[in-house]
Amino acid sequence: SAIWVLWHFLGPHSVLKLRFRNLPLRFDLMKGIFAIGMAPFFMQLSASLVSILFNQGLGRYGGDSAIGAFGIIGTIAMFVIMPIFGLIQGVQPIIGYNYGAGRFDRVKKALWLTIIAATAIVTVGFIAMQLFPATLLRAFTSDPKLIEIGVPGMRLYLLMLPIVGFQIVSANFFQAIGKAGKSMVMSLMRQIIVLIPMLLLLPPIFKINGVWCAGPISDFISSLVTLAFLLVELRSLSEKHRDSLSLPAV
Repeated sequence: SAIWVLWHFLGPHSVLKLRFRNLPLRFDLMKGIFAIGMAPFFMQLSASLVSILFNQGLGRYGGDSAIGAFGIIGTIAMFVIMPIFGLIQGVQPIIGYNYGAGRFDRVKKALWLTIIAATAIVTVGFIAMQLFPATLLRAFTSDPKLIEIGVPGMRLYLLMLPIVGFQIVSANFFQAIGKAGKSMVMSLMRQIIVLIPMLLLLPPIFKINGVWCAGPISDFISSLVTLAFLLVELRSLSEKHRDSLSLPAV
């Protein structure tokens, strides 16, 4: 696959030509690349840490069956959430291009369309998981113990799924407009800053239900913080759009 991609960019059919003489290391460009890439890097890193804490809590208060049920629930949830990452990858260049071109009306329109689409996807998944959790679990296991633990676990753990699409899209929106610091904060809010304390505090009090509830509590708090960031940014975009309309035509 690497040879195929290089063949395209080195060949005559590519508009963007890849020439090694044009690839010197520049600290200013590297700094920007690292800044934008840090958010997804920490997301991947935090996912491993959170998985360890989940497994420890579930193993202590629910045993191996709870760990197995969590693995199935996570797999089912990924089927719903993965299309959102596809939407993000598709809309990021659109938002970035129009933001750089000063078309802030298009930036807002692309953002809202993506949020609506993502919310629709996760809401459909949420309804299915709340109404038919046992049916979904049986697609992966026939163990009655796993299903018994997994049904209430799925309903609790994915309780805030309808707002997850908004949070993920909004956090990546800031990455698309070059504000990587805010994007990283919002991404880490959901995966580390709120979730890890919840995983440490709730299980000793509420046992296995504390483990399940750590996820939705983190989703809710991080979504509120993301909403506050987003409202400020949208207000700024509206002001920039008004200013661009008031400029005299050249």
